[in-house]
Amino acid sequence: MHSSIMSAETGIMTHTMTTGATVNAEASAETSVTQQMSSGQLIETVFPVDNIEPTDGAWQTVTRRKTKCKQRFAGMTGQASDGVNFKAAERFIPIFISNVHKDTVESDIIDYVLKKTQVNISLKKISIKRHNNHLAYKFMIPEDNLSLFLDDKLWPKGIIFRRFVHYKNRHIKNETNMNSGLVNVNNG
Repeated sequence: MHSSIMSAETGIMTHTMTTGATVNAEASAETSVTQQMSSGQLIETVFPVDNIEPTDGAWQTVTRRKTKCKQRFAGMTGQASDGVNFKAAERFIPIFISNVHKDTVESDIIDYVLKKTQVNISLKKISIKRHNNHLAYKFMIPEDNLSLFLDDKLWPKGIIFRRFVHYKNRHIKNETNMNSGLVNVNNG
């Protein structure tokens, strides 16, 4: 049940509904809905009057698309010809391979990759704290060949491969500190 009262002095119309909600409509500016909760709190929602369209009482979902933030310092890539000595450096991506058998020699891996991809790599052995029954290596590849090296058909069965993840340097201290719990192995 609805009841409406229009104030001649202020131009504000007040609607009272059976749900306990009160709607105040100012003729030119906005509509305000005030509801009193069972705990005594008042909830007020303000809607612009111009945007409200009459409906048959059904709820209408409204989505507001957020504007995407442009990066403040976004760079662009040059497109001029490469006929001069001034040119861009080639970007390299680190790759990690693991689960390499201990009997495998580094030169075998380098020869295998060169034969399959025609890319010459240099391996850096990674020390593994757990599961010391296999070896792990890191190597750099040109960014253009990333999809080739992340293809499972390139690697022998059982070899684990992915992009290398740079973890933050973790300092370890000799004494256990209650705040950090780290140990420094460089002192002894």
